[in-house]
Amino acid sequence: MTAPAGASADPVTAATAALMARNEADFARGDLDAIVANYAADAVLVRPGKVYRGRDEIRTLFAEIFSHFAGLTPQSNTITVAGRLALLTWTATSAGGRVVQGIDSFVVEDGQIVAQSYVGAL
Repeated sequence: MTAPAGASADPVTAATAALMARNEADFARGDLDAIVANYAADAVLVRPGKVYRGRDEIRTLFAEIFSHFAGLTPQSNTITVAGRLALLTWTATSAGGRVVQGIDSFVVEDGQIVAQSYVGAL
């Protein structure tokens, strides 16, 4: 995990980094309930051409991801955290193909993800 110099003394950055690590582990396990619990009730997730609002819609998105990409195995390349912002770059493989580059950005407040944007290329 990459953070700016002196970030270890910043409790907001540390809390965001801890949430990102937990969310990454939840995703790698395919634990839909744990993933959704990381989001605020009114969170917004944006990807090209689509906006998901609230936990129910976000749950639907992740359920679709797990059903479409059976055996999904993500590999995190970088997680960069500054305060309540995080940027994740990653790749993944599955029975349905390979994501050659995925990029997610997150905004975290009070220990939950309140906003996320995502783009990935197969």
